[in-house]
Amino acid sequence: MTAYALRVLVAFDVFVNVVCGGLPDETISARCQRIVATHPAPSWRQPLVAVAWAIHWGLARLQRRHGVLAEANDLARAERIEHTEDAALGQSDA
Repeated sequence: MTAYALRVLVAFDVFVNVVCGGLPDETISARCQRIVATHPAPSWRQPLVAVAWAIHWGLARLQRRHGVLAEANDLARAERIEHTEDAALGQSDA
């Protein structure tokens, strides 16, 4: 997959997450990981928690530690953006 295609897929992922009430710049996988980490068991009385658990469970079958890796990737993207903006403002550490 090209770098451009990956960026488009991540942008779509973030877009869908935001439309569904998530934080800006956060992927669905990272949001699900955050919800699962704060809710130790699925709760059918809380539909968002149940959906997050289902997504988390499914993605964990495709990639071990998917949620944790998604959070790490979200953080790495945020740090790259911060570095880019710092450099544009002349505040680079280098």
